Amino acid sequence: MVMEGKMPEQNCADCAPRREAPLAFDAIFLIRRAHQVATARFQESCPDTMMTPTQYAVLAALSRCEAVGQNELGRRIHLDRATTSIVVRLLRRRGLISASTDDGDRRRTLLALTSAGRTLLERISPSVRLANDALLSAFNTPQTQQFFDLLDRLTVGERSKAHT
Repeated sequence: MVMEGKMPEQNCADCAPRREAPLAFDAIFLIRRAHQVATARFQESCPDTMMTPTQYAVLAALSRCEAVGQNELGRRIHLDRATTSIVVRLLRRRGLISASTDDGDRRRTLLALTSAGRTLLERISPSVRLANDALLSAFNTPQTQQFFDLLDRLTVGERSKAHT
């Protein structure tokens, strides 16, 4: 039985007795759980695509420009270099994005949506928007704005670190 926001002492072979706040009050636990819920909603919205929210973000970002360097793409959607590289490689293998060398800087790889990538994005975007709306339906309009404001405040310091 939980009293006054503390968990009872635990006595088990694998853990030492301890007193701490229950996981329901742990920000890291709740954010991870919210991520699970959001990811499940996303995957339910486009089950036949084998697409992740991160892959979708890459396609959506590329749909807003003709071609962009891989590092710039990562900065735009707040991905670290390693994750950007993995996602780009996967989407290239699937034929959803193409890569070419920048004529102005031969060291730079430019990425663009292929016609298959654009077609997939156009097909699943309405379902993804509905899934997003369903997630946000837990809030009224002022709460939705507050939710975004709080997430923005939480992540603002991390944005600059993501692609270093």
